[in-house]
Amino acid sequence: MTVMIQSVVDLPWDFVVIGVPRSVQTKDKQLLDRWRSQVRAAAAAHWPLGEPPLTCKLQIHVTYFHERAPLDVDNMLKPIQDALNGLVYDDDSQLPTPMGICVM
Repeated sequence: MTVMIQSVVDLPWDFVVIGVPRSVQTKDKQLLDRWRSQVRAAAAAHWPLGEPPLTCKLQIHVTYFHERAPLDVDNMLKPIQDALNGLVYDDDSQLPTPMGICVM
């Protein structure tokens, strides 16, 4: 999966997370929490050290590279957005039109 954030300040910025994305609707909350932690760790490894979260409106593009049955992309976006809160941006309300696609 590739995540790209776009804004007017020194962006686009992107990073890759290897793993199976988890839907916000999953019944296994431990898997969901692990996925959020994995996304946040991948983002933190690429986010400039000491750089505060952005406060402007942003556009997020998430691309899932998936070999099996199609994913419910809309429900996969929310855990990723949540994982980036407080690191990349103050709040996911700064993402008025998140975009997600699945490439098989």
